[in-house]
Amino acid sequence: MKKMFGVVAIAAMALTGCGNVCDDLENAYDDLTEKYEPCQDSGDEVPELGIDQCSEKVESCTDEDKEALSKLADCLKDVPKCAPAEEEKFQTAIIGCAFSSVANLSEPCLEAIGGSAD
Repeated sequence: MKKMFGVVAIAAMALTGCGNVCDDLENAYDDLTEKYEPCQDSGDEVPELGIDQCSEKVESCTDEDKEALSKLADCLKDVPKCAPAEEEKFQTAIIGCAFSSVANLSEPCLEAIGGSAD
């Protein structure tokens, strides 16, 4: 489960804290963390987000990149609350959101937020 949140955290961590897209991602990530609580094992910890690097990172992103990241936030907000019997469905929805958004990012933006276009 930590890997699933890690996928989302890469984009959100790098961009949280500045501007609308960053605020949207941070709020979506916070909501997602709450939605995961019913499925969270006592030993599972959801990674925290850092919010200090947005202004530097977001400069590498185009307006289209920011739109894709806003769509990621919207998609994550639409993920239903996790139910223990449907945890895999919850994870699949999150991964679907992340991959559909990351696939649309420009190479400079993807590299800036910690990914790789290769």
